[in-house]
Amino acid sequence: MDHNEINALRTKGVIGIAIAGWAASLSLAALIPAMGTQAFHALAASVLLNLLPTTAAWQRRYDSAARMAVALMAALQPALMLYALRGAPWQIDMHMYFFVAIATLTILCDVRPILLAAATVALHHLILSIAAPSWVFSGGGGVNRVFIHALAVVLEAGVLCYIATTLNSLITRIGSALAESEQATRSAEEALRLADSERAERSRLESDLAARRREDMLRIAADFESSVSEVTMAVAKSARALDEVMHSLDENARDTGQQAGEVAAAASQVSSAIDAVAGSVTELSRSIGNIAVTAGRQDELASEAGTRTETGGDAVRSLANQSKTIGDATRSIAEIAEMTNLLALNATIEAASAGDAGKGFAVVAQEVKQLAAQAARATREIEDLLSGISKGTGEAENSFGKLSGAIAELARSAMTVRSDVDNQRAATSSIEQTMGDTAAGTEQMAHNSAVLANRASTTQKLSGDARQNVKALLETIHSLERSAGDFVASIKAA
Repeated sequence: MDHNEINALRTKGVIGIAIAGWAASLSLAALIPAMGTQAFHALAASVLLNLLPTTAAWQRRYDSAARMAVALMAALQPALMLYALRGAPWQIDMHMYFFVAIATLTILCDVRPILLAAATVALHHLILSIAAPSWVFSGGGGVNRVFIHALAVVLEAGVLCYIATTLNSLITRIGSALAESEQATRSAEEALRLADSERAERSRLESDLAARRREDMLRIAADFESSVSEVTMAVAKSARALDEVMHSLDENARDTGQQAGEVAAAASQVSSAIDAVAGSVTELSRSIGNIAVTAGRQDELASEAGTRTETGGDAVRSLANQSKTIGDATRSIAEIAEMTNLLALNATIEAASAGDAGKGFAVVAQEVKQLAAQAARATREIEDLLSGISKGTGEAENSFGKLSGAIAELARSAMTVRSDVDNQRAATSSIEQTMGDTAAGTEQMAHNSAVLANRASTTQKLSGDARQNVKALLETIHSLERSAGDFVASIKAA
C-alpha cells in the first residue's frame, strides 16, 4: 500500500508543530516582563522541549519517534503557559490550548501521538492537582475539577483518534487511487506513444508500399513497352517482307498470264497448220514441197511453244516457291499474334493484381488482345489465299507438264514428217492418223494454256487481296504502337 501521501502529510505536520512550539516559546518570552522569573523558567523549559522536534523537522523525519516527540512537546507547551501565568486572571484560559495542541496532532494521521498527548495532559493535571494545584488552576481546585477536564480530554482524544484513523484510511485510499490513476495515465501515455509509433510505422510502410507499387508499375510499363515494340517491329518487318513477296507474286502472275496467252496463240497457230496439213493429205504427192515447208514451220512453232512452255513452267514453279515463302512469313505473323495475345493476357493479370491503379492498363491490354486477334484473322485469310494460290499453281504446273508433252510430241511428229517426206504418199493414212493425234494434242495444249491464263489471273487477284490485308495489318500494328504509347504515358503520369 502506498503511504507517500500520508508520509508527506506527517512531514508537514512535524514541521508545522515544531514551528508552533517555537511560537509558544516566543509567547513565553513576551510574558517575562509581566510575569518575571516564572515566565523565564517556563521559556527555558519550552526551548528544551523544542530541541528534539526541531531536529526531527530539520531532518524531515516523520517516523514514530519523531511523531511521539512532537506529541509530547505539543502536550507540555500549554502546561508551561499555565505555569508562567499562575496567579494571573488568564491562567484558566490557557487550558483551551491543551485541546488545540491535541487537535493539532490529527495531522500526523496516527492515534498514538494523540493518545500520548492526552495521557500526558491527564497525568499533568492529576499530579499537579495534588502536588502544586496553583500550577493548574488559579486559586487551586479539587480532584473533581481535574476529572472534568480529563473527561473532556478523553472525549476529544477519542474523536480525534477516529478522525485520524479515518483520515489515514481515506488518504491511503486516495493515494492508491492516485497511484492507480498515475499508472493508468502512464499506461495510456505508453499506449498513445505506441499508437503514434505504430501510426508512423504504418504511414512509412504505406509510403514504401506506394513507392514500390509505382516502381513495379513503371517497370511493368517499361517491359510492356519494350515487348510491344519488339512485337510490332517483328510484325512490321514480316508484313513488309510479305508485301514484297506479294508484289513479286503479282508480277510473276502477270508474266505467267502473258506467256500463257502467247502459248495459246502459238497452239492455235499449230492447230491451224495441222488442219491445213490434214486437208492436203490427199494431194500429198503433189505437195511434197509444201509439206516440207509446212513441216519446217511446224518445227519452228513447236520449238517456240516448247520455249514458251518452259518459261511458263519456271514462272509457275517460282510462284509455288514464293507461295511457300509467303506461307512461312504468314506462320511467323501467326506466332507473333499468339505472343501478342499471351502478352495481353499477362498484362491483364498484372492489371488485376494492381487494383484501381491498373484499370487503364487492363483497357489497353484488352485493346492489344483485340489487335492480336485481328492480326490472327488477317493471317488466316492470307493462309486461305495462299492455299488457293498453291492449288492453282499445282494445276498450272500439271497443265504445263501436259503442254510440254504435247509440244514434244508435236516436235517428234514434225521430225517424222521431215524425215519421211519421200514416203508421204505411201504413208498417207498414217499421216492422217498422226495429224489427228497432233490436232487433239494441240487443242489440249490450247485448253491448258487458257486454264493457265485463268489461273494466273486468279493468282494476280489473290495477290492484290493479300497486299490489301498486309496494309491492314500494318495499320493495326501502328494502332497497337499508339495504344501502347498512350498506356505507358498514362502509367508514368499516375
